[in-house]
Amino acid sequence: MKDTLIIPDMHAPYHHQDAVPFLCSVRDQFELEQVISVGDEADNHALSYHETNPDLKGAGDELEAVVLFMKTFKRAFPKIRFCNSNHGSMLMRKAITSGIPKKCLKGLDEIYEAPGFSWHDEILEEIMPGIKVCFRHQFGGNVGLALPRQGGVCVVQGHFHSKSEVVWLQTPTCRLFGMSVG
Repeated sequence: MKDTLIIPDMHAPYHHQDAVPFLCSVRDQFELEQVISVGDEADNHALSYHETNPDLKGAGDELEAVVLFMKTFKRAFPKIRFCNSNHGSMLMRKAITSGIPKKCLKGLDEIYEAPGFSWHDEILEEIMPGIKVCFRHQFGGNVGLALPRQGGVCVVQGHFHSKSEVVWLQTPTCRLFGMSVG
């Protein structure tokens, strides 16, 4: 596997104003070759299935701000891959709830005006012969419990904002890690 910058939940347009310059400096300092986002690149607060804050942006304004953010993000990380996520896929989830067939929908790369960006349910990378890492938005609250269920694959997840941890599982035949990037 290439040295990888893993980007946790950004929740644009409510992200930190220095997020992109900070991530670029980390990428450059450590000479990282690829970038994977574990999802929630967009917040989509106005479209939430939960109570929304009326003082925040409406759905159209929020989408417009995310498109601007994605243009900046694309200049910084032109080959990033994203994991599908609960906030990031809110546009699609709302369409499905409304009964709109998937065939009628644009892809997120088109909606966000970010051609070349791609979204995946999970991203599987080989880090050394026979050892793989699976990136997904979430495996569950306890990433250590996901390790035995993944059949000998290391795991990396976002979603749990208050958790930043690495746990290990050692068996007689392998050593695996599970990482929550917060």
